[in-house]
Amino acid sequence: MQLVSIIVPVYKVEKYLEKCVNSILHQTYQNIEIILVDDGSPDNSGKLCEKLKSKDSRIIVLHKDNGGLSDARNYGLQYAHGSLVMFVDSDDYIHTNMVEIMYEKMNLDGTDLVICDYCKVDQFGKLLENRNEKDIESKIVNSDEMLNILCTEQGWHFVPAWNKLYKRKIWDELLFPEGKLHEDEYVIHKVIEKCKKISIIGDKLYYYVQRNGSIMNTITDRNRLDGTEALLERTEFLLKYDKIEQATFCFEGAINKMLMNVKLEDKEREKKILLKMKNLYTYNSKLLNNRNDKLKYIILQKASKAYYMIFKLRAARRTLLAIKRNNYIKRKFVQLKLNIIFKINHKKGTRCAVLMSTPIHGNLGDQAIVYAEYGFLKQCGINNIIEVDRFSYENCKTVIQRLVKKNDLIVVCGGGNMGSLWPEEDDIIREIVNIYNMNQIVIFPQTCYYDQTLESKRRLEKNFFTYSKCEQLTVALRDEKSYSFFRKKFPGIRSILVPDIVLSCEPKMKKQERKDILLCFRNDIEKNITGEALKNIKKMLENNSLTYKFTDTVVKKYIYKSRREKILRNKWNEFETAKLVITDRLHGMIFSVITQTPCIAINNVNGKVGHVYSKWLNTFPSVICVDEKSVNIELINQIAKSTDYKIPSMSDDFRALKECIINNCDEC
Repeated sequence: MQLVSIIVPVYKVEKYLEKCVNSILHQTYQNIEIILVDDGSPDNSGKLCEKLKSKDSRIIVLHKDNGGLSDARNYGLQYAHGSLVMFVDSDDYIHTNMVEIMYEKMNLDGTDLVICDYCKVDQFGKLLENRNEKDIESKIVNSDEMLNILCTEQGWHFVPAWNKLYKRKIWDELLFPEGKLHEDEYVIHKVIEKCKKISIIGDKLYYYVQRNGSIMNTITDRNRLDGTEALLERTEFLLKYDKIEQATFCFEGAINKMLMNVKLEDKEREKKILLKMKNLYTYNSKLLNNRNDKLKYIILQKASKAYYMIFKLRAARRTLLAIKRNNYIKRKFVQLKLNIIFKINHKKGTRCAVLMSTPIHGNLGDQAIVYAEYGFLKQCGINNIIEVDRFSYENCKTVIQRLVKKNDLIVVCGGGNMGSLWPEEDDIIREIVNIYNMNQIVIFPQTCYYDQTLESKRRLEKNFFTYSKCEQLTVALRDEKSYSFFRKKFPGIRSILVPDIVLSCEPKMKKQERKDILLCFRNDIEKNITGEALKNIKKMLENNSLTYKFTDTVVKKYIYKSRREKILRNKWNEFETAKLVITDRLHGMIFSVITQTPCIAINNVNGKVGHVYSKWLNTFPSVICVDEKSVNIELINQIAKSTDYKIPSMSDDFRALKECIINNCDEC
């Protein structure tokens, strides 16, 4: 096993560094060294690097004066001992199997470079579903083919330094340009040139965090000019190899970048770049082959000042309109709406249940939880239900505090949100308990999971302190492992063991023909099944003439209360028409159960699928939970042919939760 050096530049990332490093330490491929390069960070990142170093001998810490990302990467390369190299940005994190998968792929294909796909996530780990591009396809290419791919609309997948495993020799005479943004764009073509063969894999193994205020997400003159210069350098590089079509693509991209996001602060550098652009076009007039691009070029060279002024006025107008529309007006509307809803419900003279901070994202598992909570509360005799969605909660906290009465029941939505896996969600739960500690609070069935980091330990202590102050708090856990852990770590706090609340749903069934096998797999931090395993499952189905289709319990849209039921019903109908579901999603398994569809469930990264199955569903003949290696054609045929769809009643399993809500209601 070869040593893999993983270089992590560190600068002002104390909030994110521990998560990043832990994702590397927990790799299934263990022969690694982690080089943390503290780039003169003014916050506590440097001290945190030293703390992390003390917990694992594989961590090397280098401290240097601030020189920027490129300088930090170059500095780390000097101290890399491995024959293979990776780069990970310190505010990002990686999949548990990333190094192993890419290492095995490199050895299998005999390549110099392996490139994987990546996910964009927000700073709280939620998947951002704003990519319209197709996922990349697994293949082996030579350097010439890779350069062609780079110069396409999908080429940006392959530019970053961090979704790659390199042979160390590639960097022997190559460095990142110091003092530049878009540093990856300056070197990627040079990296490709030095590779004989390159492996591309479609697995999304890298989690690219989009956080507010990062340099790359901020429009500046430097950002624009560096990006343009990088594209012009690549144009010049491609022209040397007579790749006119590819050079044209880059040249047109440079023109478009110059015409966007203009601030006109660095006029001297702008003149130099325009001159370089002019020289390239003079050298080869084939770089512009359509009227629109020629017109843009002429505007840049002859009338750029007038164009920039018009652009700036338009941009300012759009910004002002966005501020008015998205912040002030929307917030005022939500406040008015909440006032009316609370007033109407409280006028009825009965106690209200307030569903606090309900999700608006496209995870249908979470949406089904809210839907099921409505039904469950009504079974408990509570008909006055007020839903406060996430947007309303975050923008109207003080208004909501004023509107909630002391006898109102506060409901925290169930899910897998307690603990360290989804820290933002855990923070919101703690905040709700802290604010409304004089009310009865019921946290609907959760998975409780804390990893072994110092950050998790501190989080646990904070949560215990907050929960202890609320005398009327009830926490429901949906699996025995979570329940045992909670009782041990949160003594004295009322806890109950009940199934996931979606299992209380009984959607109306239509007798429909069951056709295809449905494949439903995760694509986020909880993903456990490898791309290779998924490929084997697909191949197995095809070899046995079994038709299949892909689905997901996550959709690319915001979902508010008015659309929730319709979208859920459509998804349940999709499950109902399948003859078998194969999934690693907990609610993929649960949707199969409530639609009486046979299911093979594969455990996820924190084991919640297996824990829920073993406690509540292991007696169901049409459902089984196995690891990915146990999925074979015999098992598929066995489960798919299951005809015993009848679901045993689970009403007794929810009795503890129902009694808790009803008894406390009576007391109030």
